[in-house]
Amino acid sequence: PLPVAGSLHWQRRPAPLPWLAMRRVRRFILFRSLLREMLPTFVLAAGVTTFLLLVNALFKLADLFISHSLSSRDALSFVLLGLPHVVVLTIPIGALFAVLMTAGRLSADSELIALHSCGVPLSRVARPLLAAGFALFVLDLALTTMVMPPANRALGRLTLRVALSGAKASIEPRVFIEEFSGLVLYVDRIDLESGRWNGVLLFDQTATTDEVLVTADIGELSTDPRTGAAWLTLRDAVTHRLQPDRPDKYNTNINTLMQIRLETPGSNAGLRKVGVRETDTRELLARFTDPQLKAVERLDARVEIHKRIAIPAAALLFAFVGFPLGVRNRRGGRSFGLTVSALLVV
Repeated sequence: PLPVAGSLHWQRRPAPLPWLAMRRVRRFILFRSLLREMLPTFVLAAGVTTFLLLVNALFKLADLFISHSLSSRDALSFVLLGLPHVVVLTIPIGALFAVLMTAGRLSADSELIALHSCGVPLSRVARPLLAAGFALFVLDLALTTMVMPPANRALGRLTLRVALSGAKASIEPRVFIEEFSGLVLYVDRIDLESGRWNGVLLFDQTATTDEVLVTADIGELSTDPRTGAAWLTLRDAVTHRLQPDRPDKYNTNINTLMQIRLETPGSNAGLRKVGVRETDTRELLARFTDPQLKAVERLDARVEIHKRIAIPAAALLFAFVGFPLGVRNRRGGRSFGLTVSALLVV
């Protein structure tokens, strides 16, 4: 406090900014600067790798457009539902590129030497880079544990529906169809308005000892929306069963309503392939500890759980690996970071 001239009152100076607050402001200046430099590199690296991994899916979509008359809505659904599988891989890749190229640029431009000479240790420079890696790990973990299982289920149902629609579109009247596994289908007439089949003949090739022939007046092809299974509903069906070795053993069976489950050539294999990936994480944990299940089923659940954690953990691991590699670089700059990142990803 200073005395005011001609008065007995005292005047106080403005209180200065607390030292601790000033120290926090200086510390977060470096934090924000490094994050701003990392962000464009991460977005560019993740975007390019996502596009490269989606090229194969785009070629498959082009094939579906031609062979199955795929609608634009289904094509967009295929891309959106398949995007989580790609993003969970490109997030760690983008983290590696961002950390290594940022640290490499700082080392090549001697900014790390300048910071160190000003009393800033390398650990403080590494904090924002490692914090960004941890944040990407949490984001990727949420994608693998919460977003991917329902996306896999929806993608499986959509694949079955498209496969069924393609098989249905390929059915022509008075032509023998072998699109369905183990069955030969013949339709005499197709009603264009209702889509019903008139005069259906179905030969079952799955029986090893018997020859089975089914005839029906009316047939309809439908899909179960819950499971995605394809069902052939026959009305006024007659089943003829004959044993070639014993011609006297000839049986007929008449059914007013008959349902047969159909399988397209690629649908059943696809279901077996993504069965564990479609399961929720909680159900996988319960399956892993269930003693009533077979050892193979528990092992599959364990592998899937480890994979859902290990792939996101690569983002954090790449941040720990990328920073010292970038710091050791003194001449290469961004080209060194780009080359080393590509080698580590491969």
